[in-house]
Amino acid sequence: MKTQKFVFDLNCKFAIYVPTTVDVDRVDMGVAERVKKYVMERMATWFGGSTSTPAVGAWVSESGKTVYENVNIVYAYCTSAQAITEFENVIALCEYVKKEMSQEAVTLEYNGQVKFI
Repeated sequence: MKTQKFVFDLNCKFAIYVPTTVDVDRVDMGVAERVKKYVMERMATWFGGSTSTPAVGAWVSESGKTVYENVNIVYAYCTSAQAITEFENVIALCEYVKKEMSQEAVTLEYNGQVKFI
């Protein structure tokens, strides 16, 4: 039996939850699609590739209202060295999504841990 040789180990994962709403609960697919593509492009540039998968989420806004929305989870796997090098860029990308889409927070998942930016 031939053994598989791996060139490198992608042992880290970043995932940014890109909403489809702006201003908390107003759907704007034009903005959502543009921002999703930008996030995918940046992560692909930093890590060699990225993937987007649709999901549905719910969260409680600052006003106490439960907001249900479609989201796109954009994720990329990377090496530990890449994660260290690009960590601040990923945080800045989350800040961009938050500002561009007028969100109260954006979800960042890093190696299974969730952070709200």
